[in-house]
Amino acid sequence: MAASKTPKLILLDSCSYFRLGVSFRPILSRLTGDPEYVLKVLAELDREYNKNPRLKTKFWWVNHKEHLEERAANCFTPMGKKVNAVKVAFSYINHHFAYSHLSGLSLLSGREGVVSKFAAPRRPEI
Repeated sequence: MAASKTPKLILLDSCSYFRLGVSFRPILSRLTGDPEYVLKVLAELDREYNKNPRLKTKFWWVNHKEHLEERAANCFTPMGKKVNAVKVAFSYINHHFAYSHLSGLSLLSGREGVVSKFAAPRRPEI
């Protein structure tokens, strides 16, 4: 496997984390693949989890110490110019969710789609 200097960032959505996080340890800090990539989550994952009793019951392991520490060390935070662009995109998604009938989707799932756009490496312009 050829090692790349900077691993590609993949943002793991909350649903995937809740379903896989207990089975694959560590899931967030491990470099894997060719080229290498690393998984991260948004800090909103913890807020979504903590306000939802159903998630707490179904995914009881999420607040165990080792999982809390792993998420704390592997949260994606937009930096620099991306911060304002992400805020604008989140605002649009908040508005869209408020005025549509998208049942079954959490606001965090929509946000993750936006953040992954900003986390993904850019293609060279031709």
